[in-house]
Amino acid sequence: CFGATNKRNKKYLWFNEQLSKEEWEKRRAAIDFGRRDVTEHWKQKYKQLLEREAVWPENFNVGGDAASGDYLTKATRCTECFAFSDPSTDNFRTVWSWGGTTGNAFQYGAWGNSDCYCNGAVFNSSKIKFCLNGERLDQCEYCISCYDCVNCFGCVGLKRKKFCIFNNQYSEEEYWQRVDELKCAMLERGEYGQIFPVSMGYSYVPENGAVIYCGSSREELSLFKGKEFEPTAAGAMGESRVDLSKVRQANDIPNSIDDFGDDWLGVPIYDPVAKRHFTFIKPEVDHYHEMRIAPPTTHFVNRVNEECLEEQVACFEHRTCTKCDKHILTSKNVHYPNRRIFCAVCYRKHIEATN
Repeated sequence: CFGATNKRNKKYLWFNEQLSKEEWEKRRAAIDFGRRDVTEHWKQKYKQLLEREAVWPENFNVGGDAASGDYLTKATRCTECFAFSDPSTDNFRTVWSWGGTTGNAFQYGAWGNSDCYCNGAVFNSSKIKFCLNGERLDQCEYCISCYDCVNCFGCVGLKRKKFCIFNNQYSEEEYWQRVDELKCAMLERGEYGQIFPVSMGYSYVPENGAVIYCGSSREELSLFKGKEFEPTAAGAMGESRVDLSKVRQANDIPNSIDDFGDDWLGVPIYDPVAKRHFTFIKPEVDHYHEMRIAPPTTHFVNRVNEECLEEQVACFEHRTCTKCDKHILTSKNVHYPNRRIFCAVCYRKHIEATN
């Protein structure tokens, strides 16, 4: 099948048109994806199909009960959650879990967590709050990049520690006394209960999770005072090791894989959109030749991020079923905001009627 949507158990479809085996193979043989201009032509045609003709279900959930969200597998009593690959229960606005999670709220990257609140990329942890990047934490708060820690508050980069505050060790009795004092002071200032602000983030704003997985714009992030800086600032991309005398421009990369020779291997190439250099390695180029794939002209990070934004994002909106006008909650799609969406009942009927 080439450019097919909403089909089941079909062969030799061409943009949903049924062809014979011979005709399908003739059309496919005439397309050379080894040329970038050809690839872009068919990519745009496919995007038009998804935008104008395809029917999108209200979600891509599988199994489960009493759950709302998208890309959920066997989720039970989960509300506005996104991308769970394993059975999970009783979660609220939790995003990305590849292991069972239960009793969490406002989690980003939460596999193996239980009874946690407002954390990001912390795994296999229990009863933690306002933490970022860690694993196997228990009853920790406001910690960043800590591992195997229990009852720590405001710590950074610790491993296998207990009863620490701002990376200082305390006795258990003194720990609880000082933590109570800190929380009271934070409550009086209206700080306790809030996760670290975006201004304290250490990721590159145009490529952080809010952009890639939630579809936020750079303008929206600027309202939260997200840091803006050049991707090459302070040598972050190793620019000092790039031989500028050998740099080539991305727009000079040949259109056809047939014209792409070994002289492009290991050469720094500047992508003006990403404002970064990238290079081609031999196994990659060999793969392009073998599969007849046109050599890309954009930085590989941008390529991956663009693929992510082709999918739904972890941000929900209220819509109505295009077929019956029923109110539905669906996740947004950056590239296809005006797509046709059917509720679960209408989608099943559509599949049955057209297959």
